[in-house]
Formats: sequence, structure tokens, C-alpha cells
Amino acid sequence: GTALETALTGTFRFTLLKNQHLNATRAETQNELIAIGIDETVDKAVETALQHMVEWIMEERPSLSQVDAECLCSVATDVAVTQVVNGATRGAHAVIQKRHLPPK
Repeated sequence: GTALETALTGTFRFTLLKNQHLNATRAETQNELIAIGIDETVDKAVETALQHMVEWIMEERPSLSQVDAECLCSVATDVAVTQVVNGATRGAHAVIQKRHLPPK
């Protein structure tokens, strides 16, 4: 098959979270939380990414209920398709700007 590939040069910092269990792949920048969803279809991958984001928001802001976190996601989270190649693997990521989170 054919694929478009690109080079990337950057500086990355990886943090080992000892004695913590993460249920999902995530990334964090200075300004954003990014939740990753991988599944068999794009729809399921999007749903997975959003569910992971809701869970992460609730971890970051324990005062928020699940309904509150879902409402916040519905108005402040951007979702994009990450991949639609490699057989049955589909990926999506959900991104929320940290400035949209309520104060701690």
C-alpha cells in the first residue's frame, strides 16, 4: 500500500507515573489535555476518546460529577480522527484546552 509519512523534530518529556494505573493513552501539553481512543470503527474510537476525556476531567477536578464533565466535553472538546489505516484499527483523539477547566 501507499502511505504519506513525514519527519518530526521536537523536544519531548516523558513522565513515569510510578504506582499509578492509567486506563487509557493520554498526552498533556502546557495548555491541553489529549485523550486517545483506538477501536474497530471511527465512531467507537471517538466514543472511547471522549469517555477517556470525561474520566480524566473527573480525576483532575474531583468536584465535577460525571454529568458535569460530560457537559463540559460537549461544549469545549475538539475531536479529530488520528488514523484510519492499518487494517481494522481506527483512532481518534479528544482535546480540551486547560483554560476551559474549572479552577481546582
